[in-house]
Amino acid sequence: RLLKIYWPMKVSNEEVRRRARTCTISEQIRRRRWRWIGHVLRMNNQQNPRIALTWAPEGKRTRGRPKVTWRRTVEGERQKMGFTTWSEAATAARDRAGWRRQVNGPILPEEIWETSHHLFLRLQSHVLSQ
Repeated sequence: RLLKIYWPMKVSNEEVRRRARTCTISEQIRRRRWRWIGHVLRMNNQQNPRIALTWAPEGKRTRGRPKVTWRRTVEGERQKMGFTTWSEAATAARDRAGWRRQVNGPILPEEIWETSHHLFLRLQSHVLSQ
C-alpha cells in the first residue's frame, strides 16, 4: 500500500526496488559483509577475527565440485574489487572514507538530487498540512 502497488498490477521487482529506493538483498549483504571486513582489517594482526580472515585450512579437499563457502565468496569479491592480497585491502581499509566509497559505491549526483527533492516534498506537505 505504501508504494500504491496492488496485486493485479504487473510491476517488476526492479521497478518496486527503484520506487522504494532500495537495492537487492544480495547487494545489501555484500555491502554489510565488506563493512565488517573493513572493521576486521583495521584490527591488530594478533586479534582472532583478523587471524581467521587470512587463515587457510590445511589438507586435501574431498572429491567433486568445491563448495560455495564464505571464504571463496569473499576471495572472489576481493579480486573483483581490485585487491590482489589482503594486505592491499588492509591498506585501503585504513582510509575509512575511501573504504566507504569503495564498499558502498559513489553517490551519484542524481541520487543526491532525488533524495533532497523527496525530503523537500515531504517537508512541504508537512508544512502545508499544519
